[in-house]
Amino acid sequence: MTGASMTSMRESLHYTLIILILLLGTATFTPKCTYAGDDLAIVDPDETLAAKKTEKKGVDPTDFLIRLEVTNEYLNLPGGGHQNYTTPRGDYVIDGKALLRLDVPIAYADLSGRDSAFGLGDVRFRFGALLFRKPIAAAAIGADVFFDTATAQDLGLGKYVVGPVAVVSFYPADWLRIYPNIKYRTSVAGDSARPEVNYFQVDVPFEFSLPRNWWIEVEPRTIVDFEDNERLTLLIEFETGKLITKHIGLWVRPKFFVTGTKPYDFAVETGFRYLFD
Repeated sequence: MTGASMTSMRESLHYTLIILILLLGTATFTPKCTYAGDDLAIVDPDETLAAKKTEKKGVDPTDFLIRLEVTNEYLNLPGGGHQNYTTPRGDYVIDGKALLRLDVPIAYADLSGRDSAFGLGDVRFRFGALLFRKPIAAAAIGADVFFDTATAQDLGLGKYVVGPVAVVSFYPADWLRIYPNIKYRTSVAGDSARPEVNYFQVDVPFEFSLPRNWWIEVEPRTIVDFEDNERLTLLIEFETGKLITKHIGLWVRPKFFVTGTKPYDFAVETGFRYLFD
């Protein structure tokens, strides 16, 4: 591993440690409380119960909330080198039933044997629609579009990619929520010299609610790559986070490779979320 890679890894771990210290500090000094929006009085009883169960932390993918987020993801890559993505995200919700999302990643790549690159990554847009919300479950569908906007080859896919997404949220207990979801991605245009994108992905996050507005999430991820002889890749991600106030949440999310095509040696994501009323 190069000296620059080691320096970047230390910086990423340093920022992750800062986030953890902030989370631990707020766990000690933030009084225990329960948040409920004023709009609950005007929705039907099923929606009110479901909203209370999800606690409006912004974790449930069927919980459409107007928000701003900033995440930073560091990836240590096989064979040397690393990538870092700092991604502002904005969600706008229409009538509580439709979601418009925009991700604008700022990327840095330092790959082995190549010049480093910094600039804009591939911008992503998502449209989502809530199908239903009941006390024990909710469901939503959507579509993603990845635009070939990267300012350097190592910062993006070099392709325009589209695909559907579907999620069902289950609420078996106040302390447990499960969010199985599926995604399909395929490239439709772009640089013919770059690899095609064609894969199917299944994620099954388990969210465990803890006292004082903490949460833990365990997310197994399965990817079937149709461009690699339908090879199966398994990953697992762990997230711990805290709702600091009614509006602000912080989290840290390490990611690990299990088997299959190895996308990274290790990765870690930290994030900040602001939820609007």
